[in-house]
Parts: sequence; C-alpha cells; structure tokens
Amino acid sequence: LELGVGGSGFEAMLSEALIAAARIHHKSPARLRRRLRKALSLEWHCMAMHEKMVYAAVALHKRRIAEESGIQVGGETPFRHHSLQFAATRPPLHPPCLQGAPRVKEIYAGGADAAFRHPFVQTLLRVARQRVTFGAPWVLCVRTYGRSGIGEHRGSKKSGIMDTTIKVLKDVGILSSPELALRVHIFVAHCDPHFTSGAYENVLGKRLSDRIIVGVRGADLQVRFIEECFARGQHVVVLDDNIMWLRAWKSGSFQNLQRKPCELNALILQAERAMTNHGANLWGISPTHNEYYMANSPELRISLGLVYGAFFGFFALHEQGLYTRYGQVKDDLERTLRYWDRDRVVLRFARFACKKTHKPGAFQIRKGGISGNLGHVKHLQESSDALGNMARGFARLYIRLPTEKSDQKRCKHTGGLLTRVGGAPKWKPGVSDTGVVFWNESARTQCDRKRMILGYICQGCRSTRASECACIDPLERASFDTFFVESLAAVAAAESLLGVCQKKKSRRISMALMQEWQNMSAEDRANYEALAALGVDAAKYQSPRRRRRKTKHPSAKKNKKTSDAKKHRGYLQACKRTYP
Repeated sequence: LELGVGGSGFEAMLSEALIAAARIHHKSPARLRRRLRKALSLEWHCMAMHEKMVYAAVALHKRRIAEESGIQVGGETPFRHHSLQFAATRPPLHPPCLQGAPRVKEIYAGGADAAFRHPFVQTLLRVARQRVTFGAPWVLCVRTYGRSGIGEHRGSKKSGIMDTTIKVLKDVGILSSPELALRVHIFVAHCDPHFTSGAYENVLGKRLSDRIIVGVRGADLQVRFIEECFARGQHVVVLDDNIMWLRAWKSGSFQNLQRKPCELNALILQAERAMTNHGANLWGISPTHNEYYMANSPELRISLGLVYGAFFGFFALHEQGLYTRYGQVKDDLERTLRYWDRDRVVLRFARFACKKTHKPGAFQIRKGGISGNLGHVKHLQESSDALGNMARGFARLYIRLPTEKSDQKRCKHTGGLLTRVGGAPKWKPGVSDTGVVFWNESARTQCDRKRMILGYICQGCRSTRASECACIDPLERASFDTFFVESLAAVAAAESLLGVCQKKKSRRISMALMQEWQNMSAEDRANYEALAALGVDAAKYQSPRRRRRKTKHPSAKKNKKTSDAKKHRGYLQACKRTYP
C-alpha cells in the first residue's frame, strides 16, 4: 500500500475531498485542486496510520476493478487499448428477438427504468454489446429515427441521413480513414419503420450497414442504451442524424474542419484531456452558430450552460442518477443539469458549432426524429412538464422558470407585454432558448429591483465573503439563529417586566442558550427549522447596495462655490416639494 504524499491513498482522499468541496462551494474541482492538495498534504502527515491504510485500501480496490474493465480510475487519464477489438462471434443485424417483439406500449408504458428491465430490451443490449467496437480511445454514435430519406416522411430533397450527418463525417475525414470509420456506430430504433422496411440498409450501403446497432425508441432512452453498450470509462460521442455542417470559428469566420490530419479527432482527444484535468464527465460544442455570439466566445467554457444535444460527448459512468427521466424533448438540458449536479463543471468548446436542418426543440410534423413520435400537443406538454419537474426538483438551485413580471419584454410606449408571432412570450436576453434562466455562480437575477443571492442559502454563505461558511446542512445555522433571536427577545422582555438590567451577563446568557440548543430534542428543533426555512426564502432577495463611484477627475474639487450652490438649489427644491 502506498502511504506517502502523492501515493494512491492520498489521491483517493484528495478525489473525495474535491467532490465534497465542489458541491459545497459550487466551483470547478480544477479550481480547488491546488489549494486543497496543499491543505490535505498537511492533514495527511498528521493522520494515524490506520486512517491512511483505509484510503490506500480503497484506492487498491478501485484499481483492481479498473483492471478488470481495462481502464484506470481515480482522477487519472483513462487507459484503453489502442487496438480495435470486436466480439468473437458478431451477431447478425436482425436478431431473432425482433420477430416476436412485444408491443411498444408494453415496453415503454412504465417509464425508462421499467423499459430497461424488460427482457426484450435486455436482449437488445446483449446483442448490441457484441456488435459494437471496443478498445478504441473514443467511439462515435449517431442516433437516428425516420430519416433514411426514403418514404412519405421525407420533408425535403435533402432530409436523409446520407445528405446530412453521414456527409458531414465524410467531409471531416472520419469515414475516409479506415481506422476511424470502425469507431462509428449508427443506432436505430427497433420499431422504426425505416429500419424494419430495410430503407436504412438500402441508403447506407454494405459498408455502413455493418455499423448499424438496433436500440430503443426515444432520443433520451437511446443515449442511455448507447452508454450501457460500452464499458465504464469509455469516451462516447453522440451525434444527431440531421446535422448539415460542423465548422470551427477561426479568424472571425466559420471554416471547415481539416480532413488530414483529422481535426475532429483532435477535438475529441482534446476534450478527453480537458475532462480529465477539470474533473468533468460531459462536454459539448457551442449551442448556437450565431456569428455575433461566436465572435465574443472564449475557447473553452466551464460554467453552467446548455451542452447541445446535437453533438456532445461523455465518459460512460453507468450511474442511475445521470440518466434522464423527463422525456426526450428537453433531454439535453436535463443531462446538462444532472452532470452539473454531480461534477459542478461541464465543458463547452465554444469555437466549434454545427447547424441542423430544422430548428432544434421546435415541433415539425414532417421533420422526423423526435417529432416523428410525438404530436404537437404532446410535444408542448412534455416540454412544460420537464421544465417544471427540473425547476422544482433536483435542479432548483441551478435554474428557474421565467416569469412575465420580471423576464418578459415590455413595449416602451404602452408598457404592455410583448409576444412573438405564434403567441409565445418574448423574453429578455437573460432567458435561455431552452425556456429557463440559468443560475450561475457569478450571475445575479434581477427580480422586482432586488438582487437574488443564489446557490448559497445559509446566513454565512449569503455574506459577501462566502468562505465564512462551508455548511452541509444550511438550515442548521439559520434555525439556531432563529432560536437565539427569539430567546434573547424573551429574556429582554422578562428583564423589562422585572426592572432588572443584565447587560454584564450577556455572555453567560449566550452560553446558556447554546447549551439549551444542544440539549433540545429533534421535535422541538423542527419548529425552528420550519421558521428558518421561511426566513431563508425571504432572505434570498436582498436590496442592492448603491455605492457612489469615487471619481478621480481633477475638476471634481476645483470649484467649491459651484458645489455649494448646487447643494443650496437642491435644498430649496426639497423645501418646495415638502411645503408647496
């Protein structure tokens, strides 16, 4: 067992401390690693030998598990075999289980977890794991539904997968390289008419038809199916099937990616290194191809923001808490928030962007994809339900729903609320296109001319110096403050009735109240916690402090008579308003 500073035991303790500190302070682990390593190195020297052995044993256990799956864990760069491997016996494209497939409602009526427990889906997973490529540094998966380009669902002349995403992969050099082409997988749904009719095989040809993997229905469930097909730690890149182009912003304009050497391959490898350095597990590109937005974007963003669902990558972790559960319309937003809740960091390479054939998130009956499964009413209902569940659930500290009073634009002349052509509200720039307002650590939401302090909710964390508090249970201190204030008020009232002054014994009174709080039962504390919760909600909104700007202009103190005359005129105007 390695018991020195920098050994496996110390690194195991450092990784656990980084995760806890990132959750408490809402910061990226990469920003805390240096200071925390210095503090923990001093703590490591003071620890007992048996405590060091516990962390070293945990690190050894993780290493043995990682060796069985072919990767390394614990904050290091994942190790994978750099030679492509396949199963000894690769099953055919159409497995026998598809002939007696159950009805779609029987599989998906019970939700995502029930669907993946279904024997039919488990059979599809076993077949898919034998057909995918493993051992590569990264794999690329295209999820498609109803976009073969053949049939009545064809929306335009260039709506098929061969004219969009597959063409893009050829242009950037992925499919031109025999080694990189073997990393590409095309995931279709078992109930897709374009797959069951053989349209995909006719369009893709013999070479690309061999890369087809039969999965499940739904964009959100397909991503989960893709993740469970690969081993834990595998770097997976997911693409939509209607991408028109993928470009990089260079020298003030969009430019095509290089084919040789493959620039997309370099981007994916760069994302893997960045995820390892920052402690992240999810990355993406710019969610928009607006040139005004791209011109002012940094190369890499690590703050909270949408990881675009048309092109993103992740490390396969196989954790239940990271799987989306609120439908496929807002699955990219939910995925972003779930990974942010776990890692407190997501990566976005803002100098790369893609364009889709249709507006993302909008319903169109003839565009295929998500809209092929849902109607217009069900599409809107699933979107609003997903946003409400996230804003009221696990993501309530990271997003909020916009309101008409504070977030909708108003007419300058009439003051009325502005709406778009379809009747949708026209929001202010602070509202994301996903329909929510992100609560970043540095962002502050304006609401009724008050500043909303977000992320930190106890009294110490709400102060200007957030380092005063590193609480795990924020209501504990707030409830004690409520009890302390009420008790002091009761003591002051008793002193006034008795005519006794006990100012010199204030310290003794404080010590007595602290002792009483420690001996108080959980039932009695619950009342104060309920009052503290109400106080915390009210204390989130604080009036902004108006600070006068100190000017250093030399003419500010040049003419004292002018300033005195202005003060006199202001005094006269105030008198006129008070005594007309």
